Amino acid sequence: MKKAVYDDEADLASLRDGVANLEAAAEYSKTGPKRDRIPEDVKLLVWARDGGTCVRCGAKQDLHFDHIIPVAKGGGNSSENIQILCKTCNLQKSDKIGF
Repeated sequence: MKKAVYDDEADLASLRDGVANLEAAAEYSKTGPKRDRIPEDVKLLVWARDGGTCVRCGAKQDLHFDHIIPVAKGGGNSSENIQILCKTCNLQKSDKIGF
């Protein structure tokens, strides 16, 4: 009798693990890879380096911090991979690498 109970408990634990894995995979597929925020010190450095203007067109309105190599393609949050783009230029660039 004990063996049957232990077997049932082991089967139940295995099922719970499988459900947890499926739930985690479903959540990951909804949200994609987790992104870390760009650190404030990196933002300040990039802002000073780029002169607070879009590096493509020189606009000073609706500015965004853009990943030169997108996070989805392996880019990180270092100052070398961040640039300032205006909203229009950032939308045109989309998830391309560079311009």
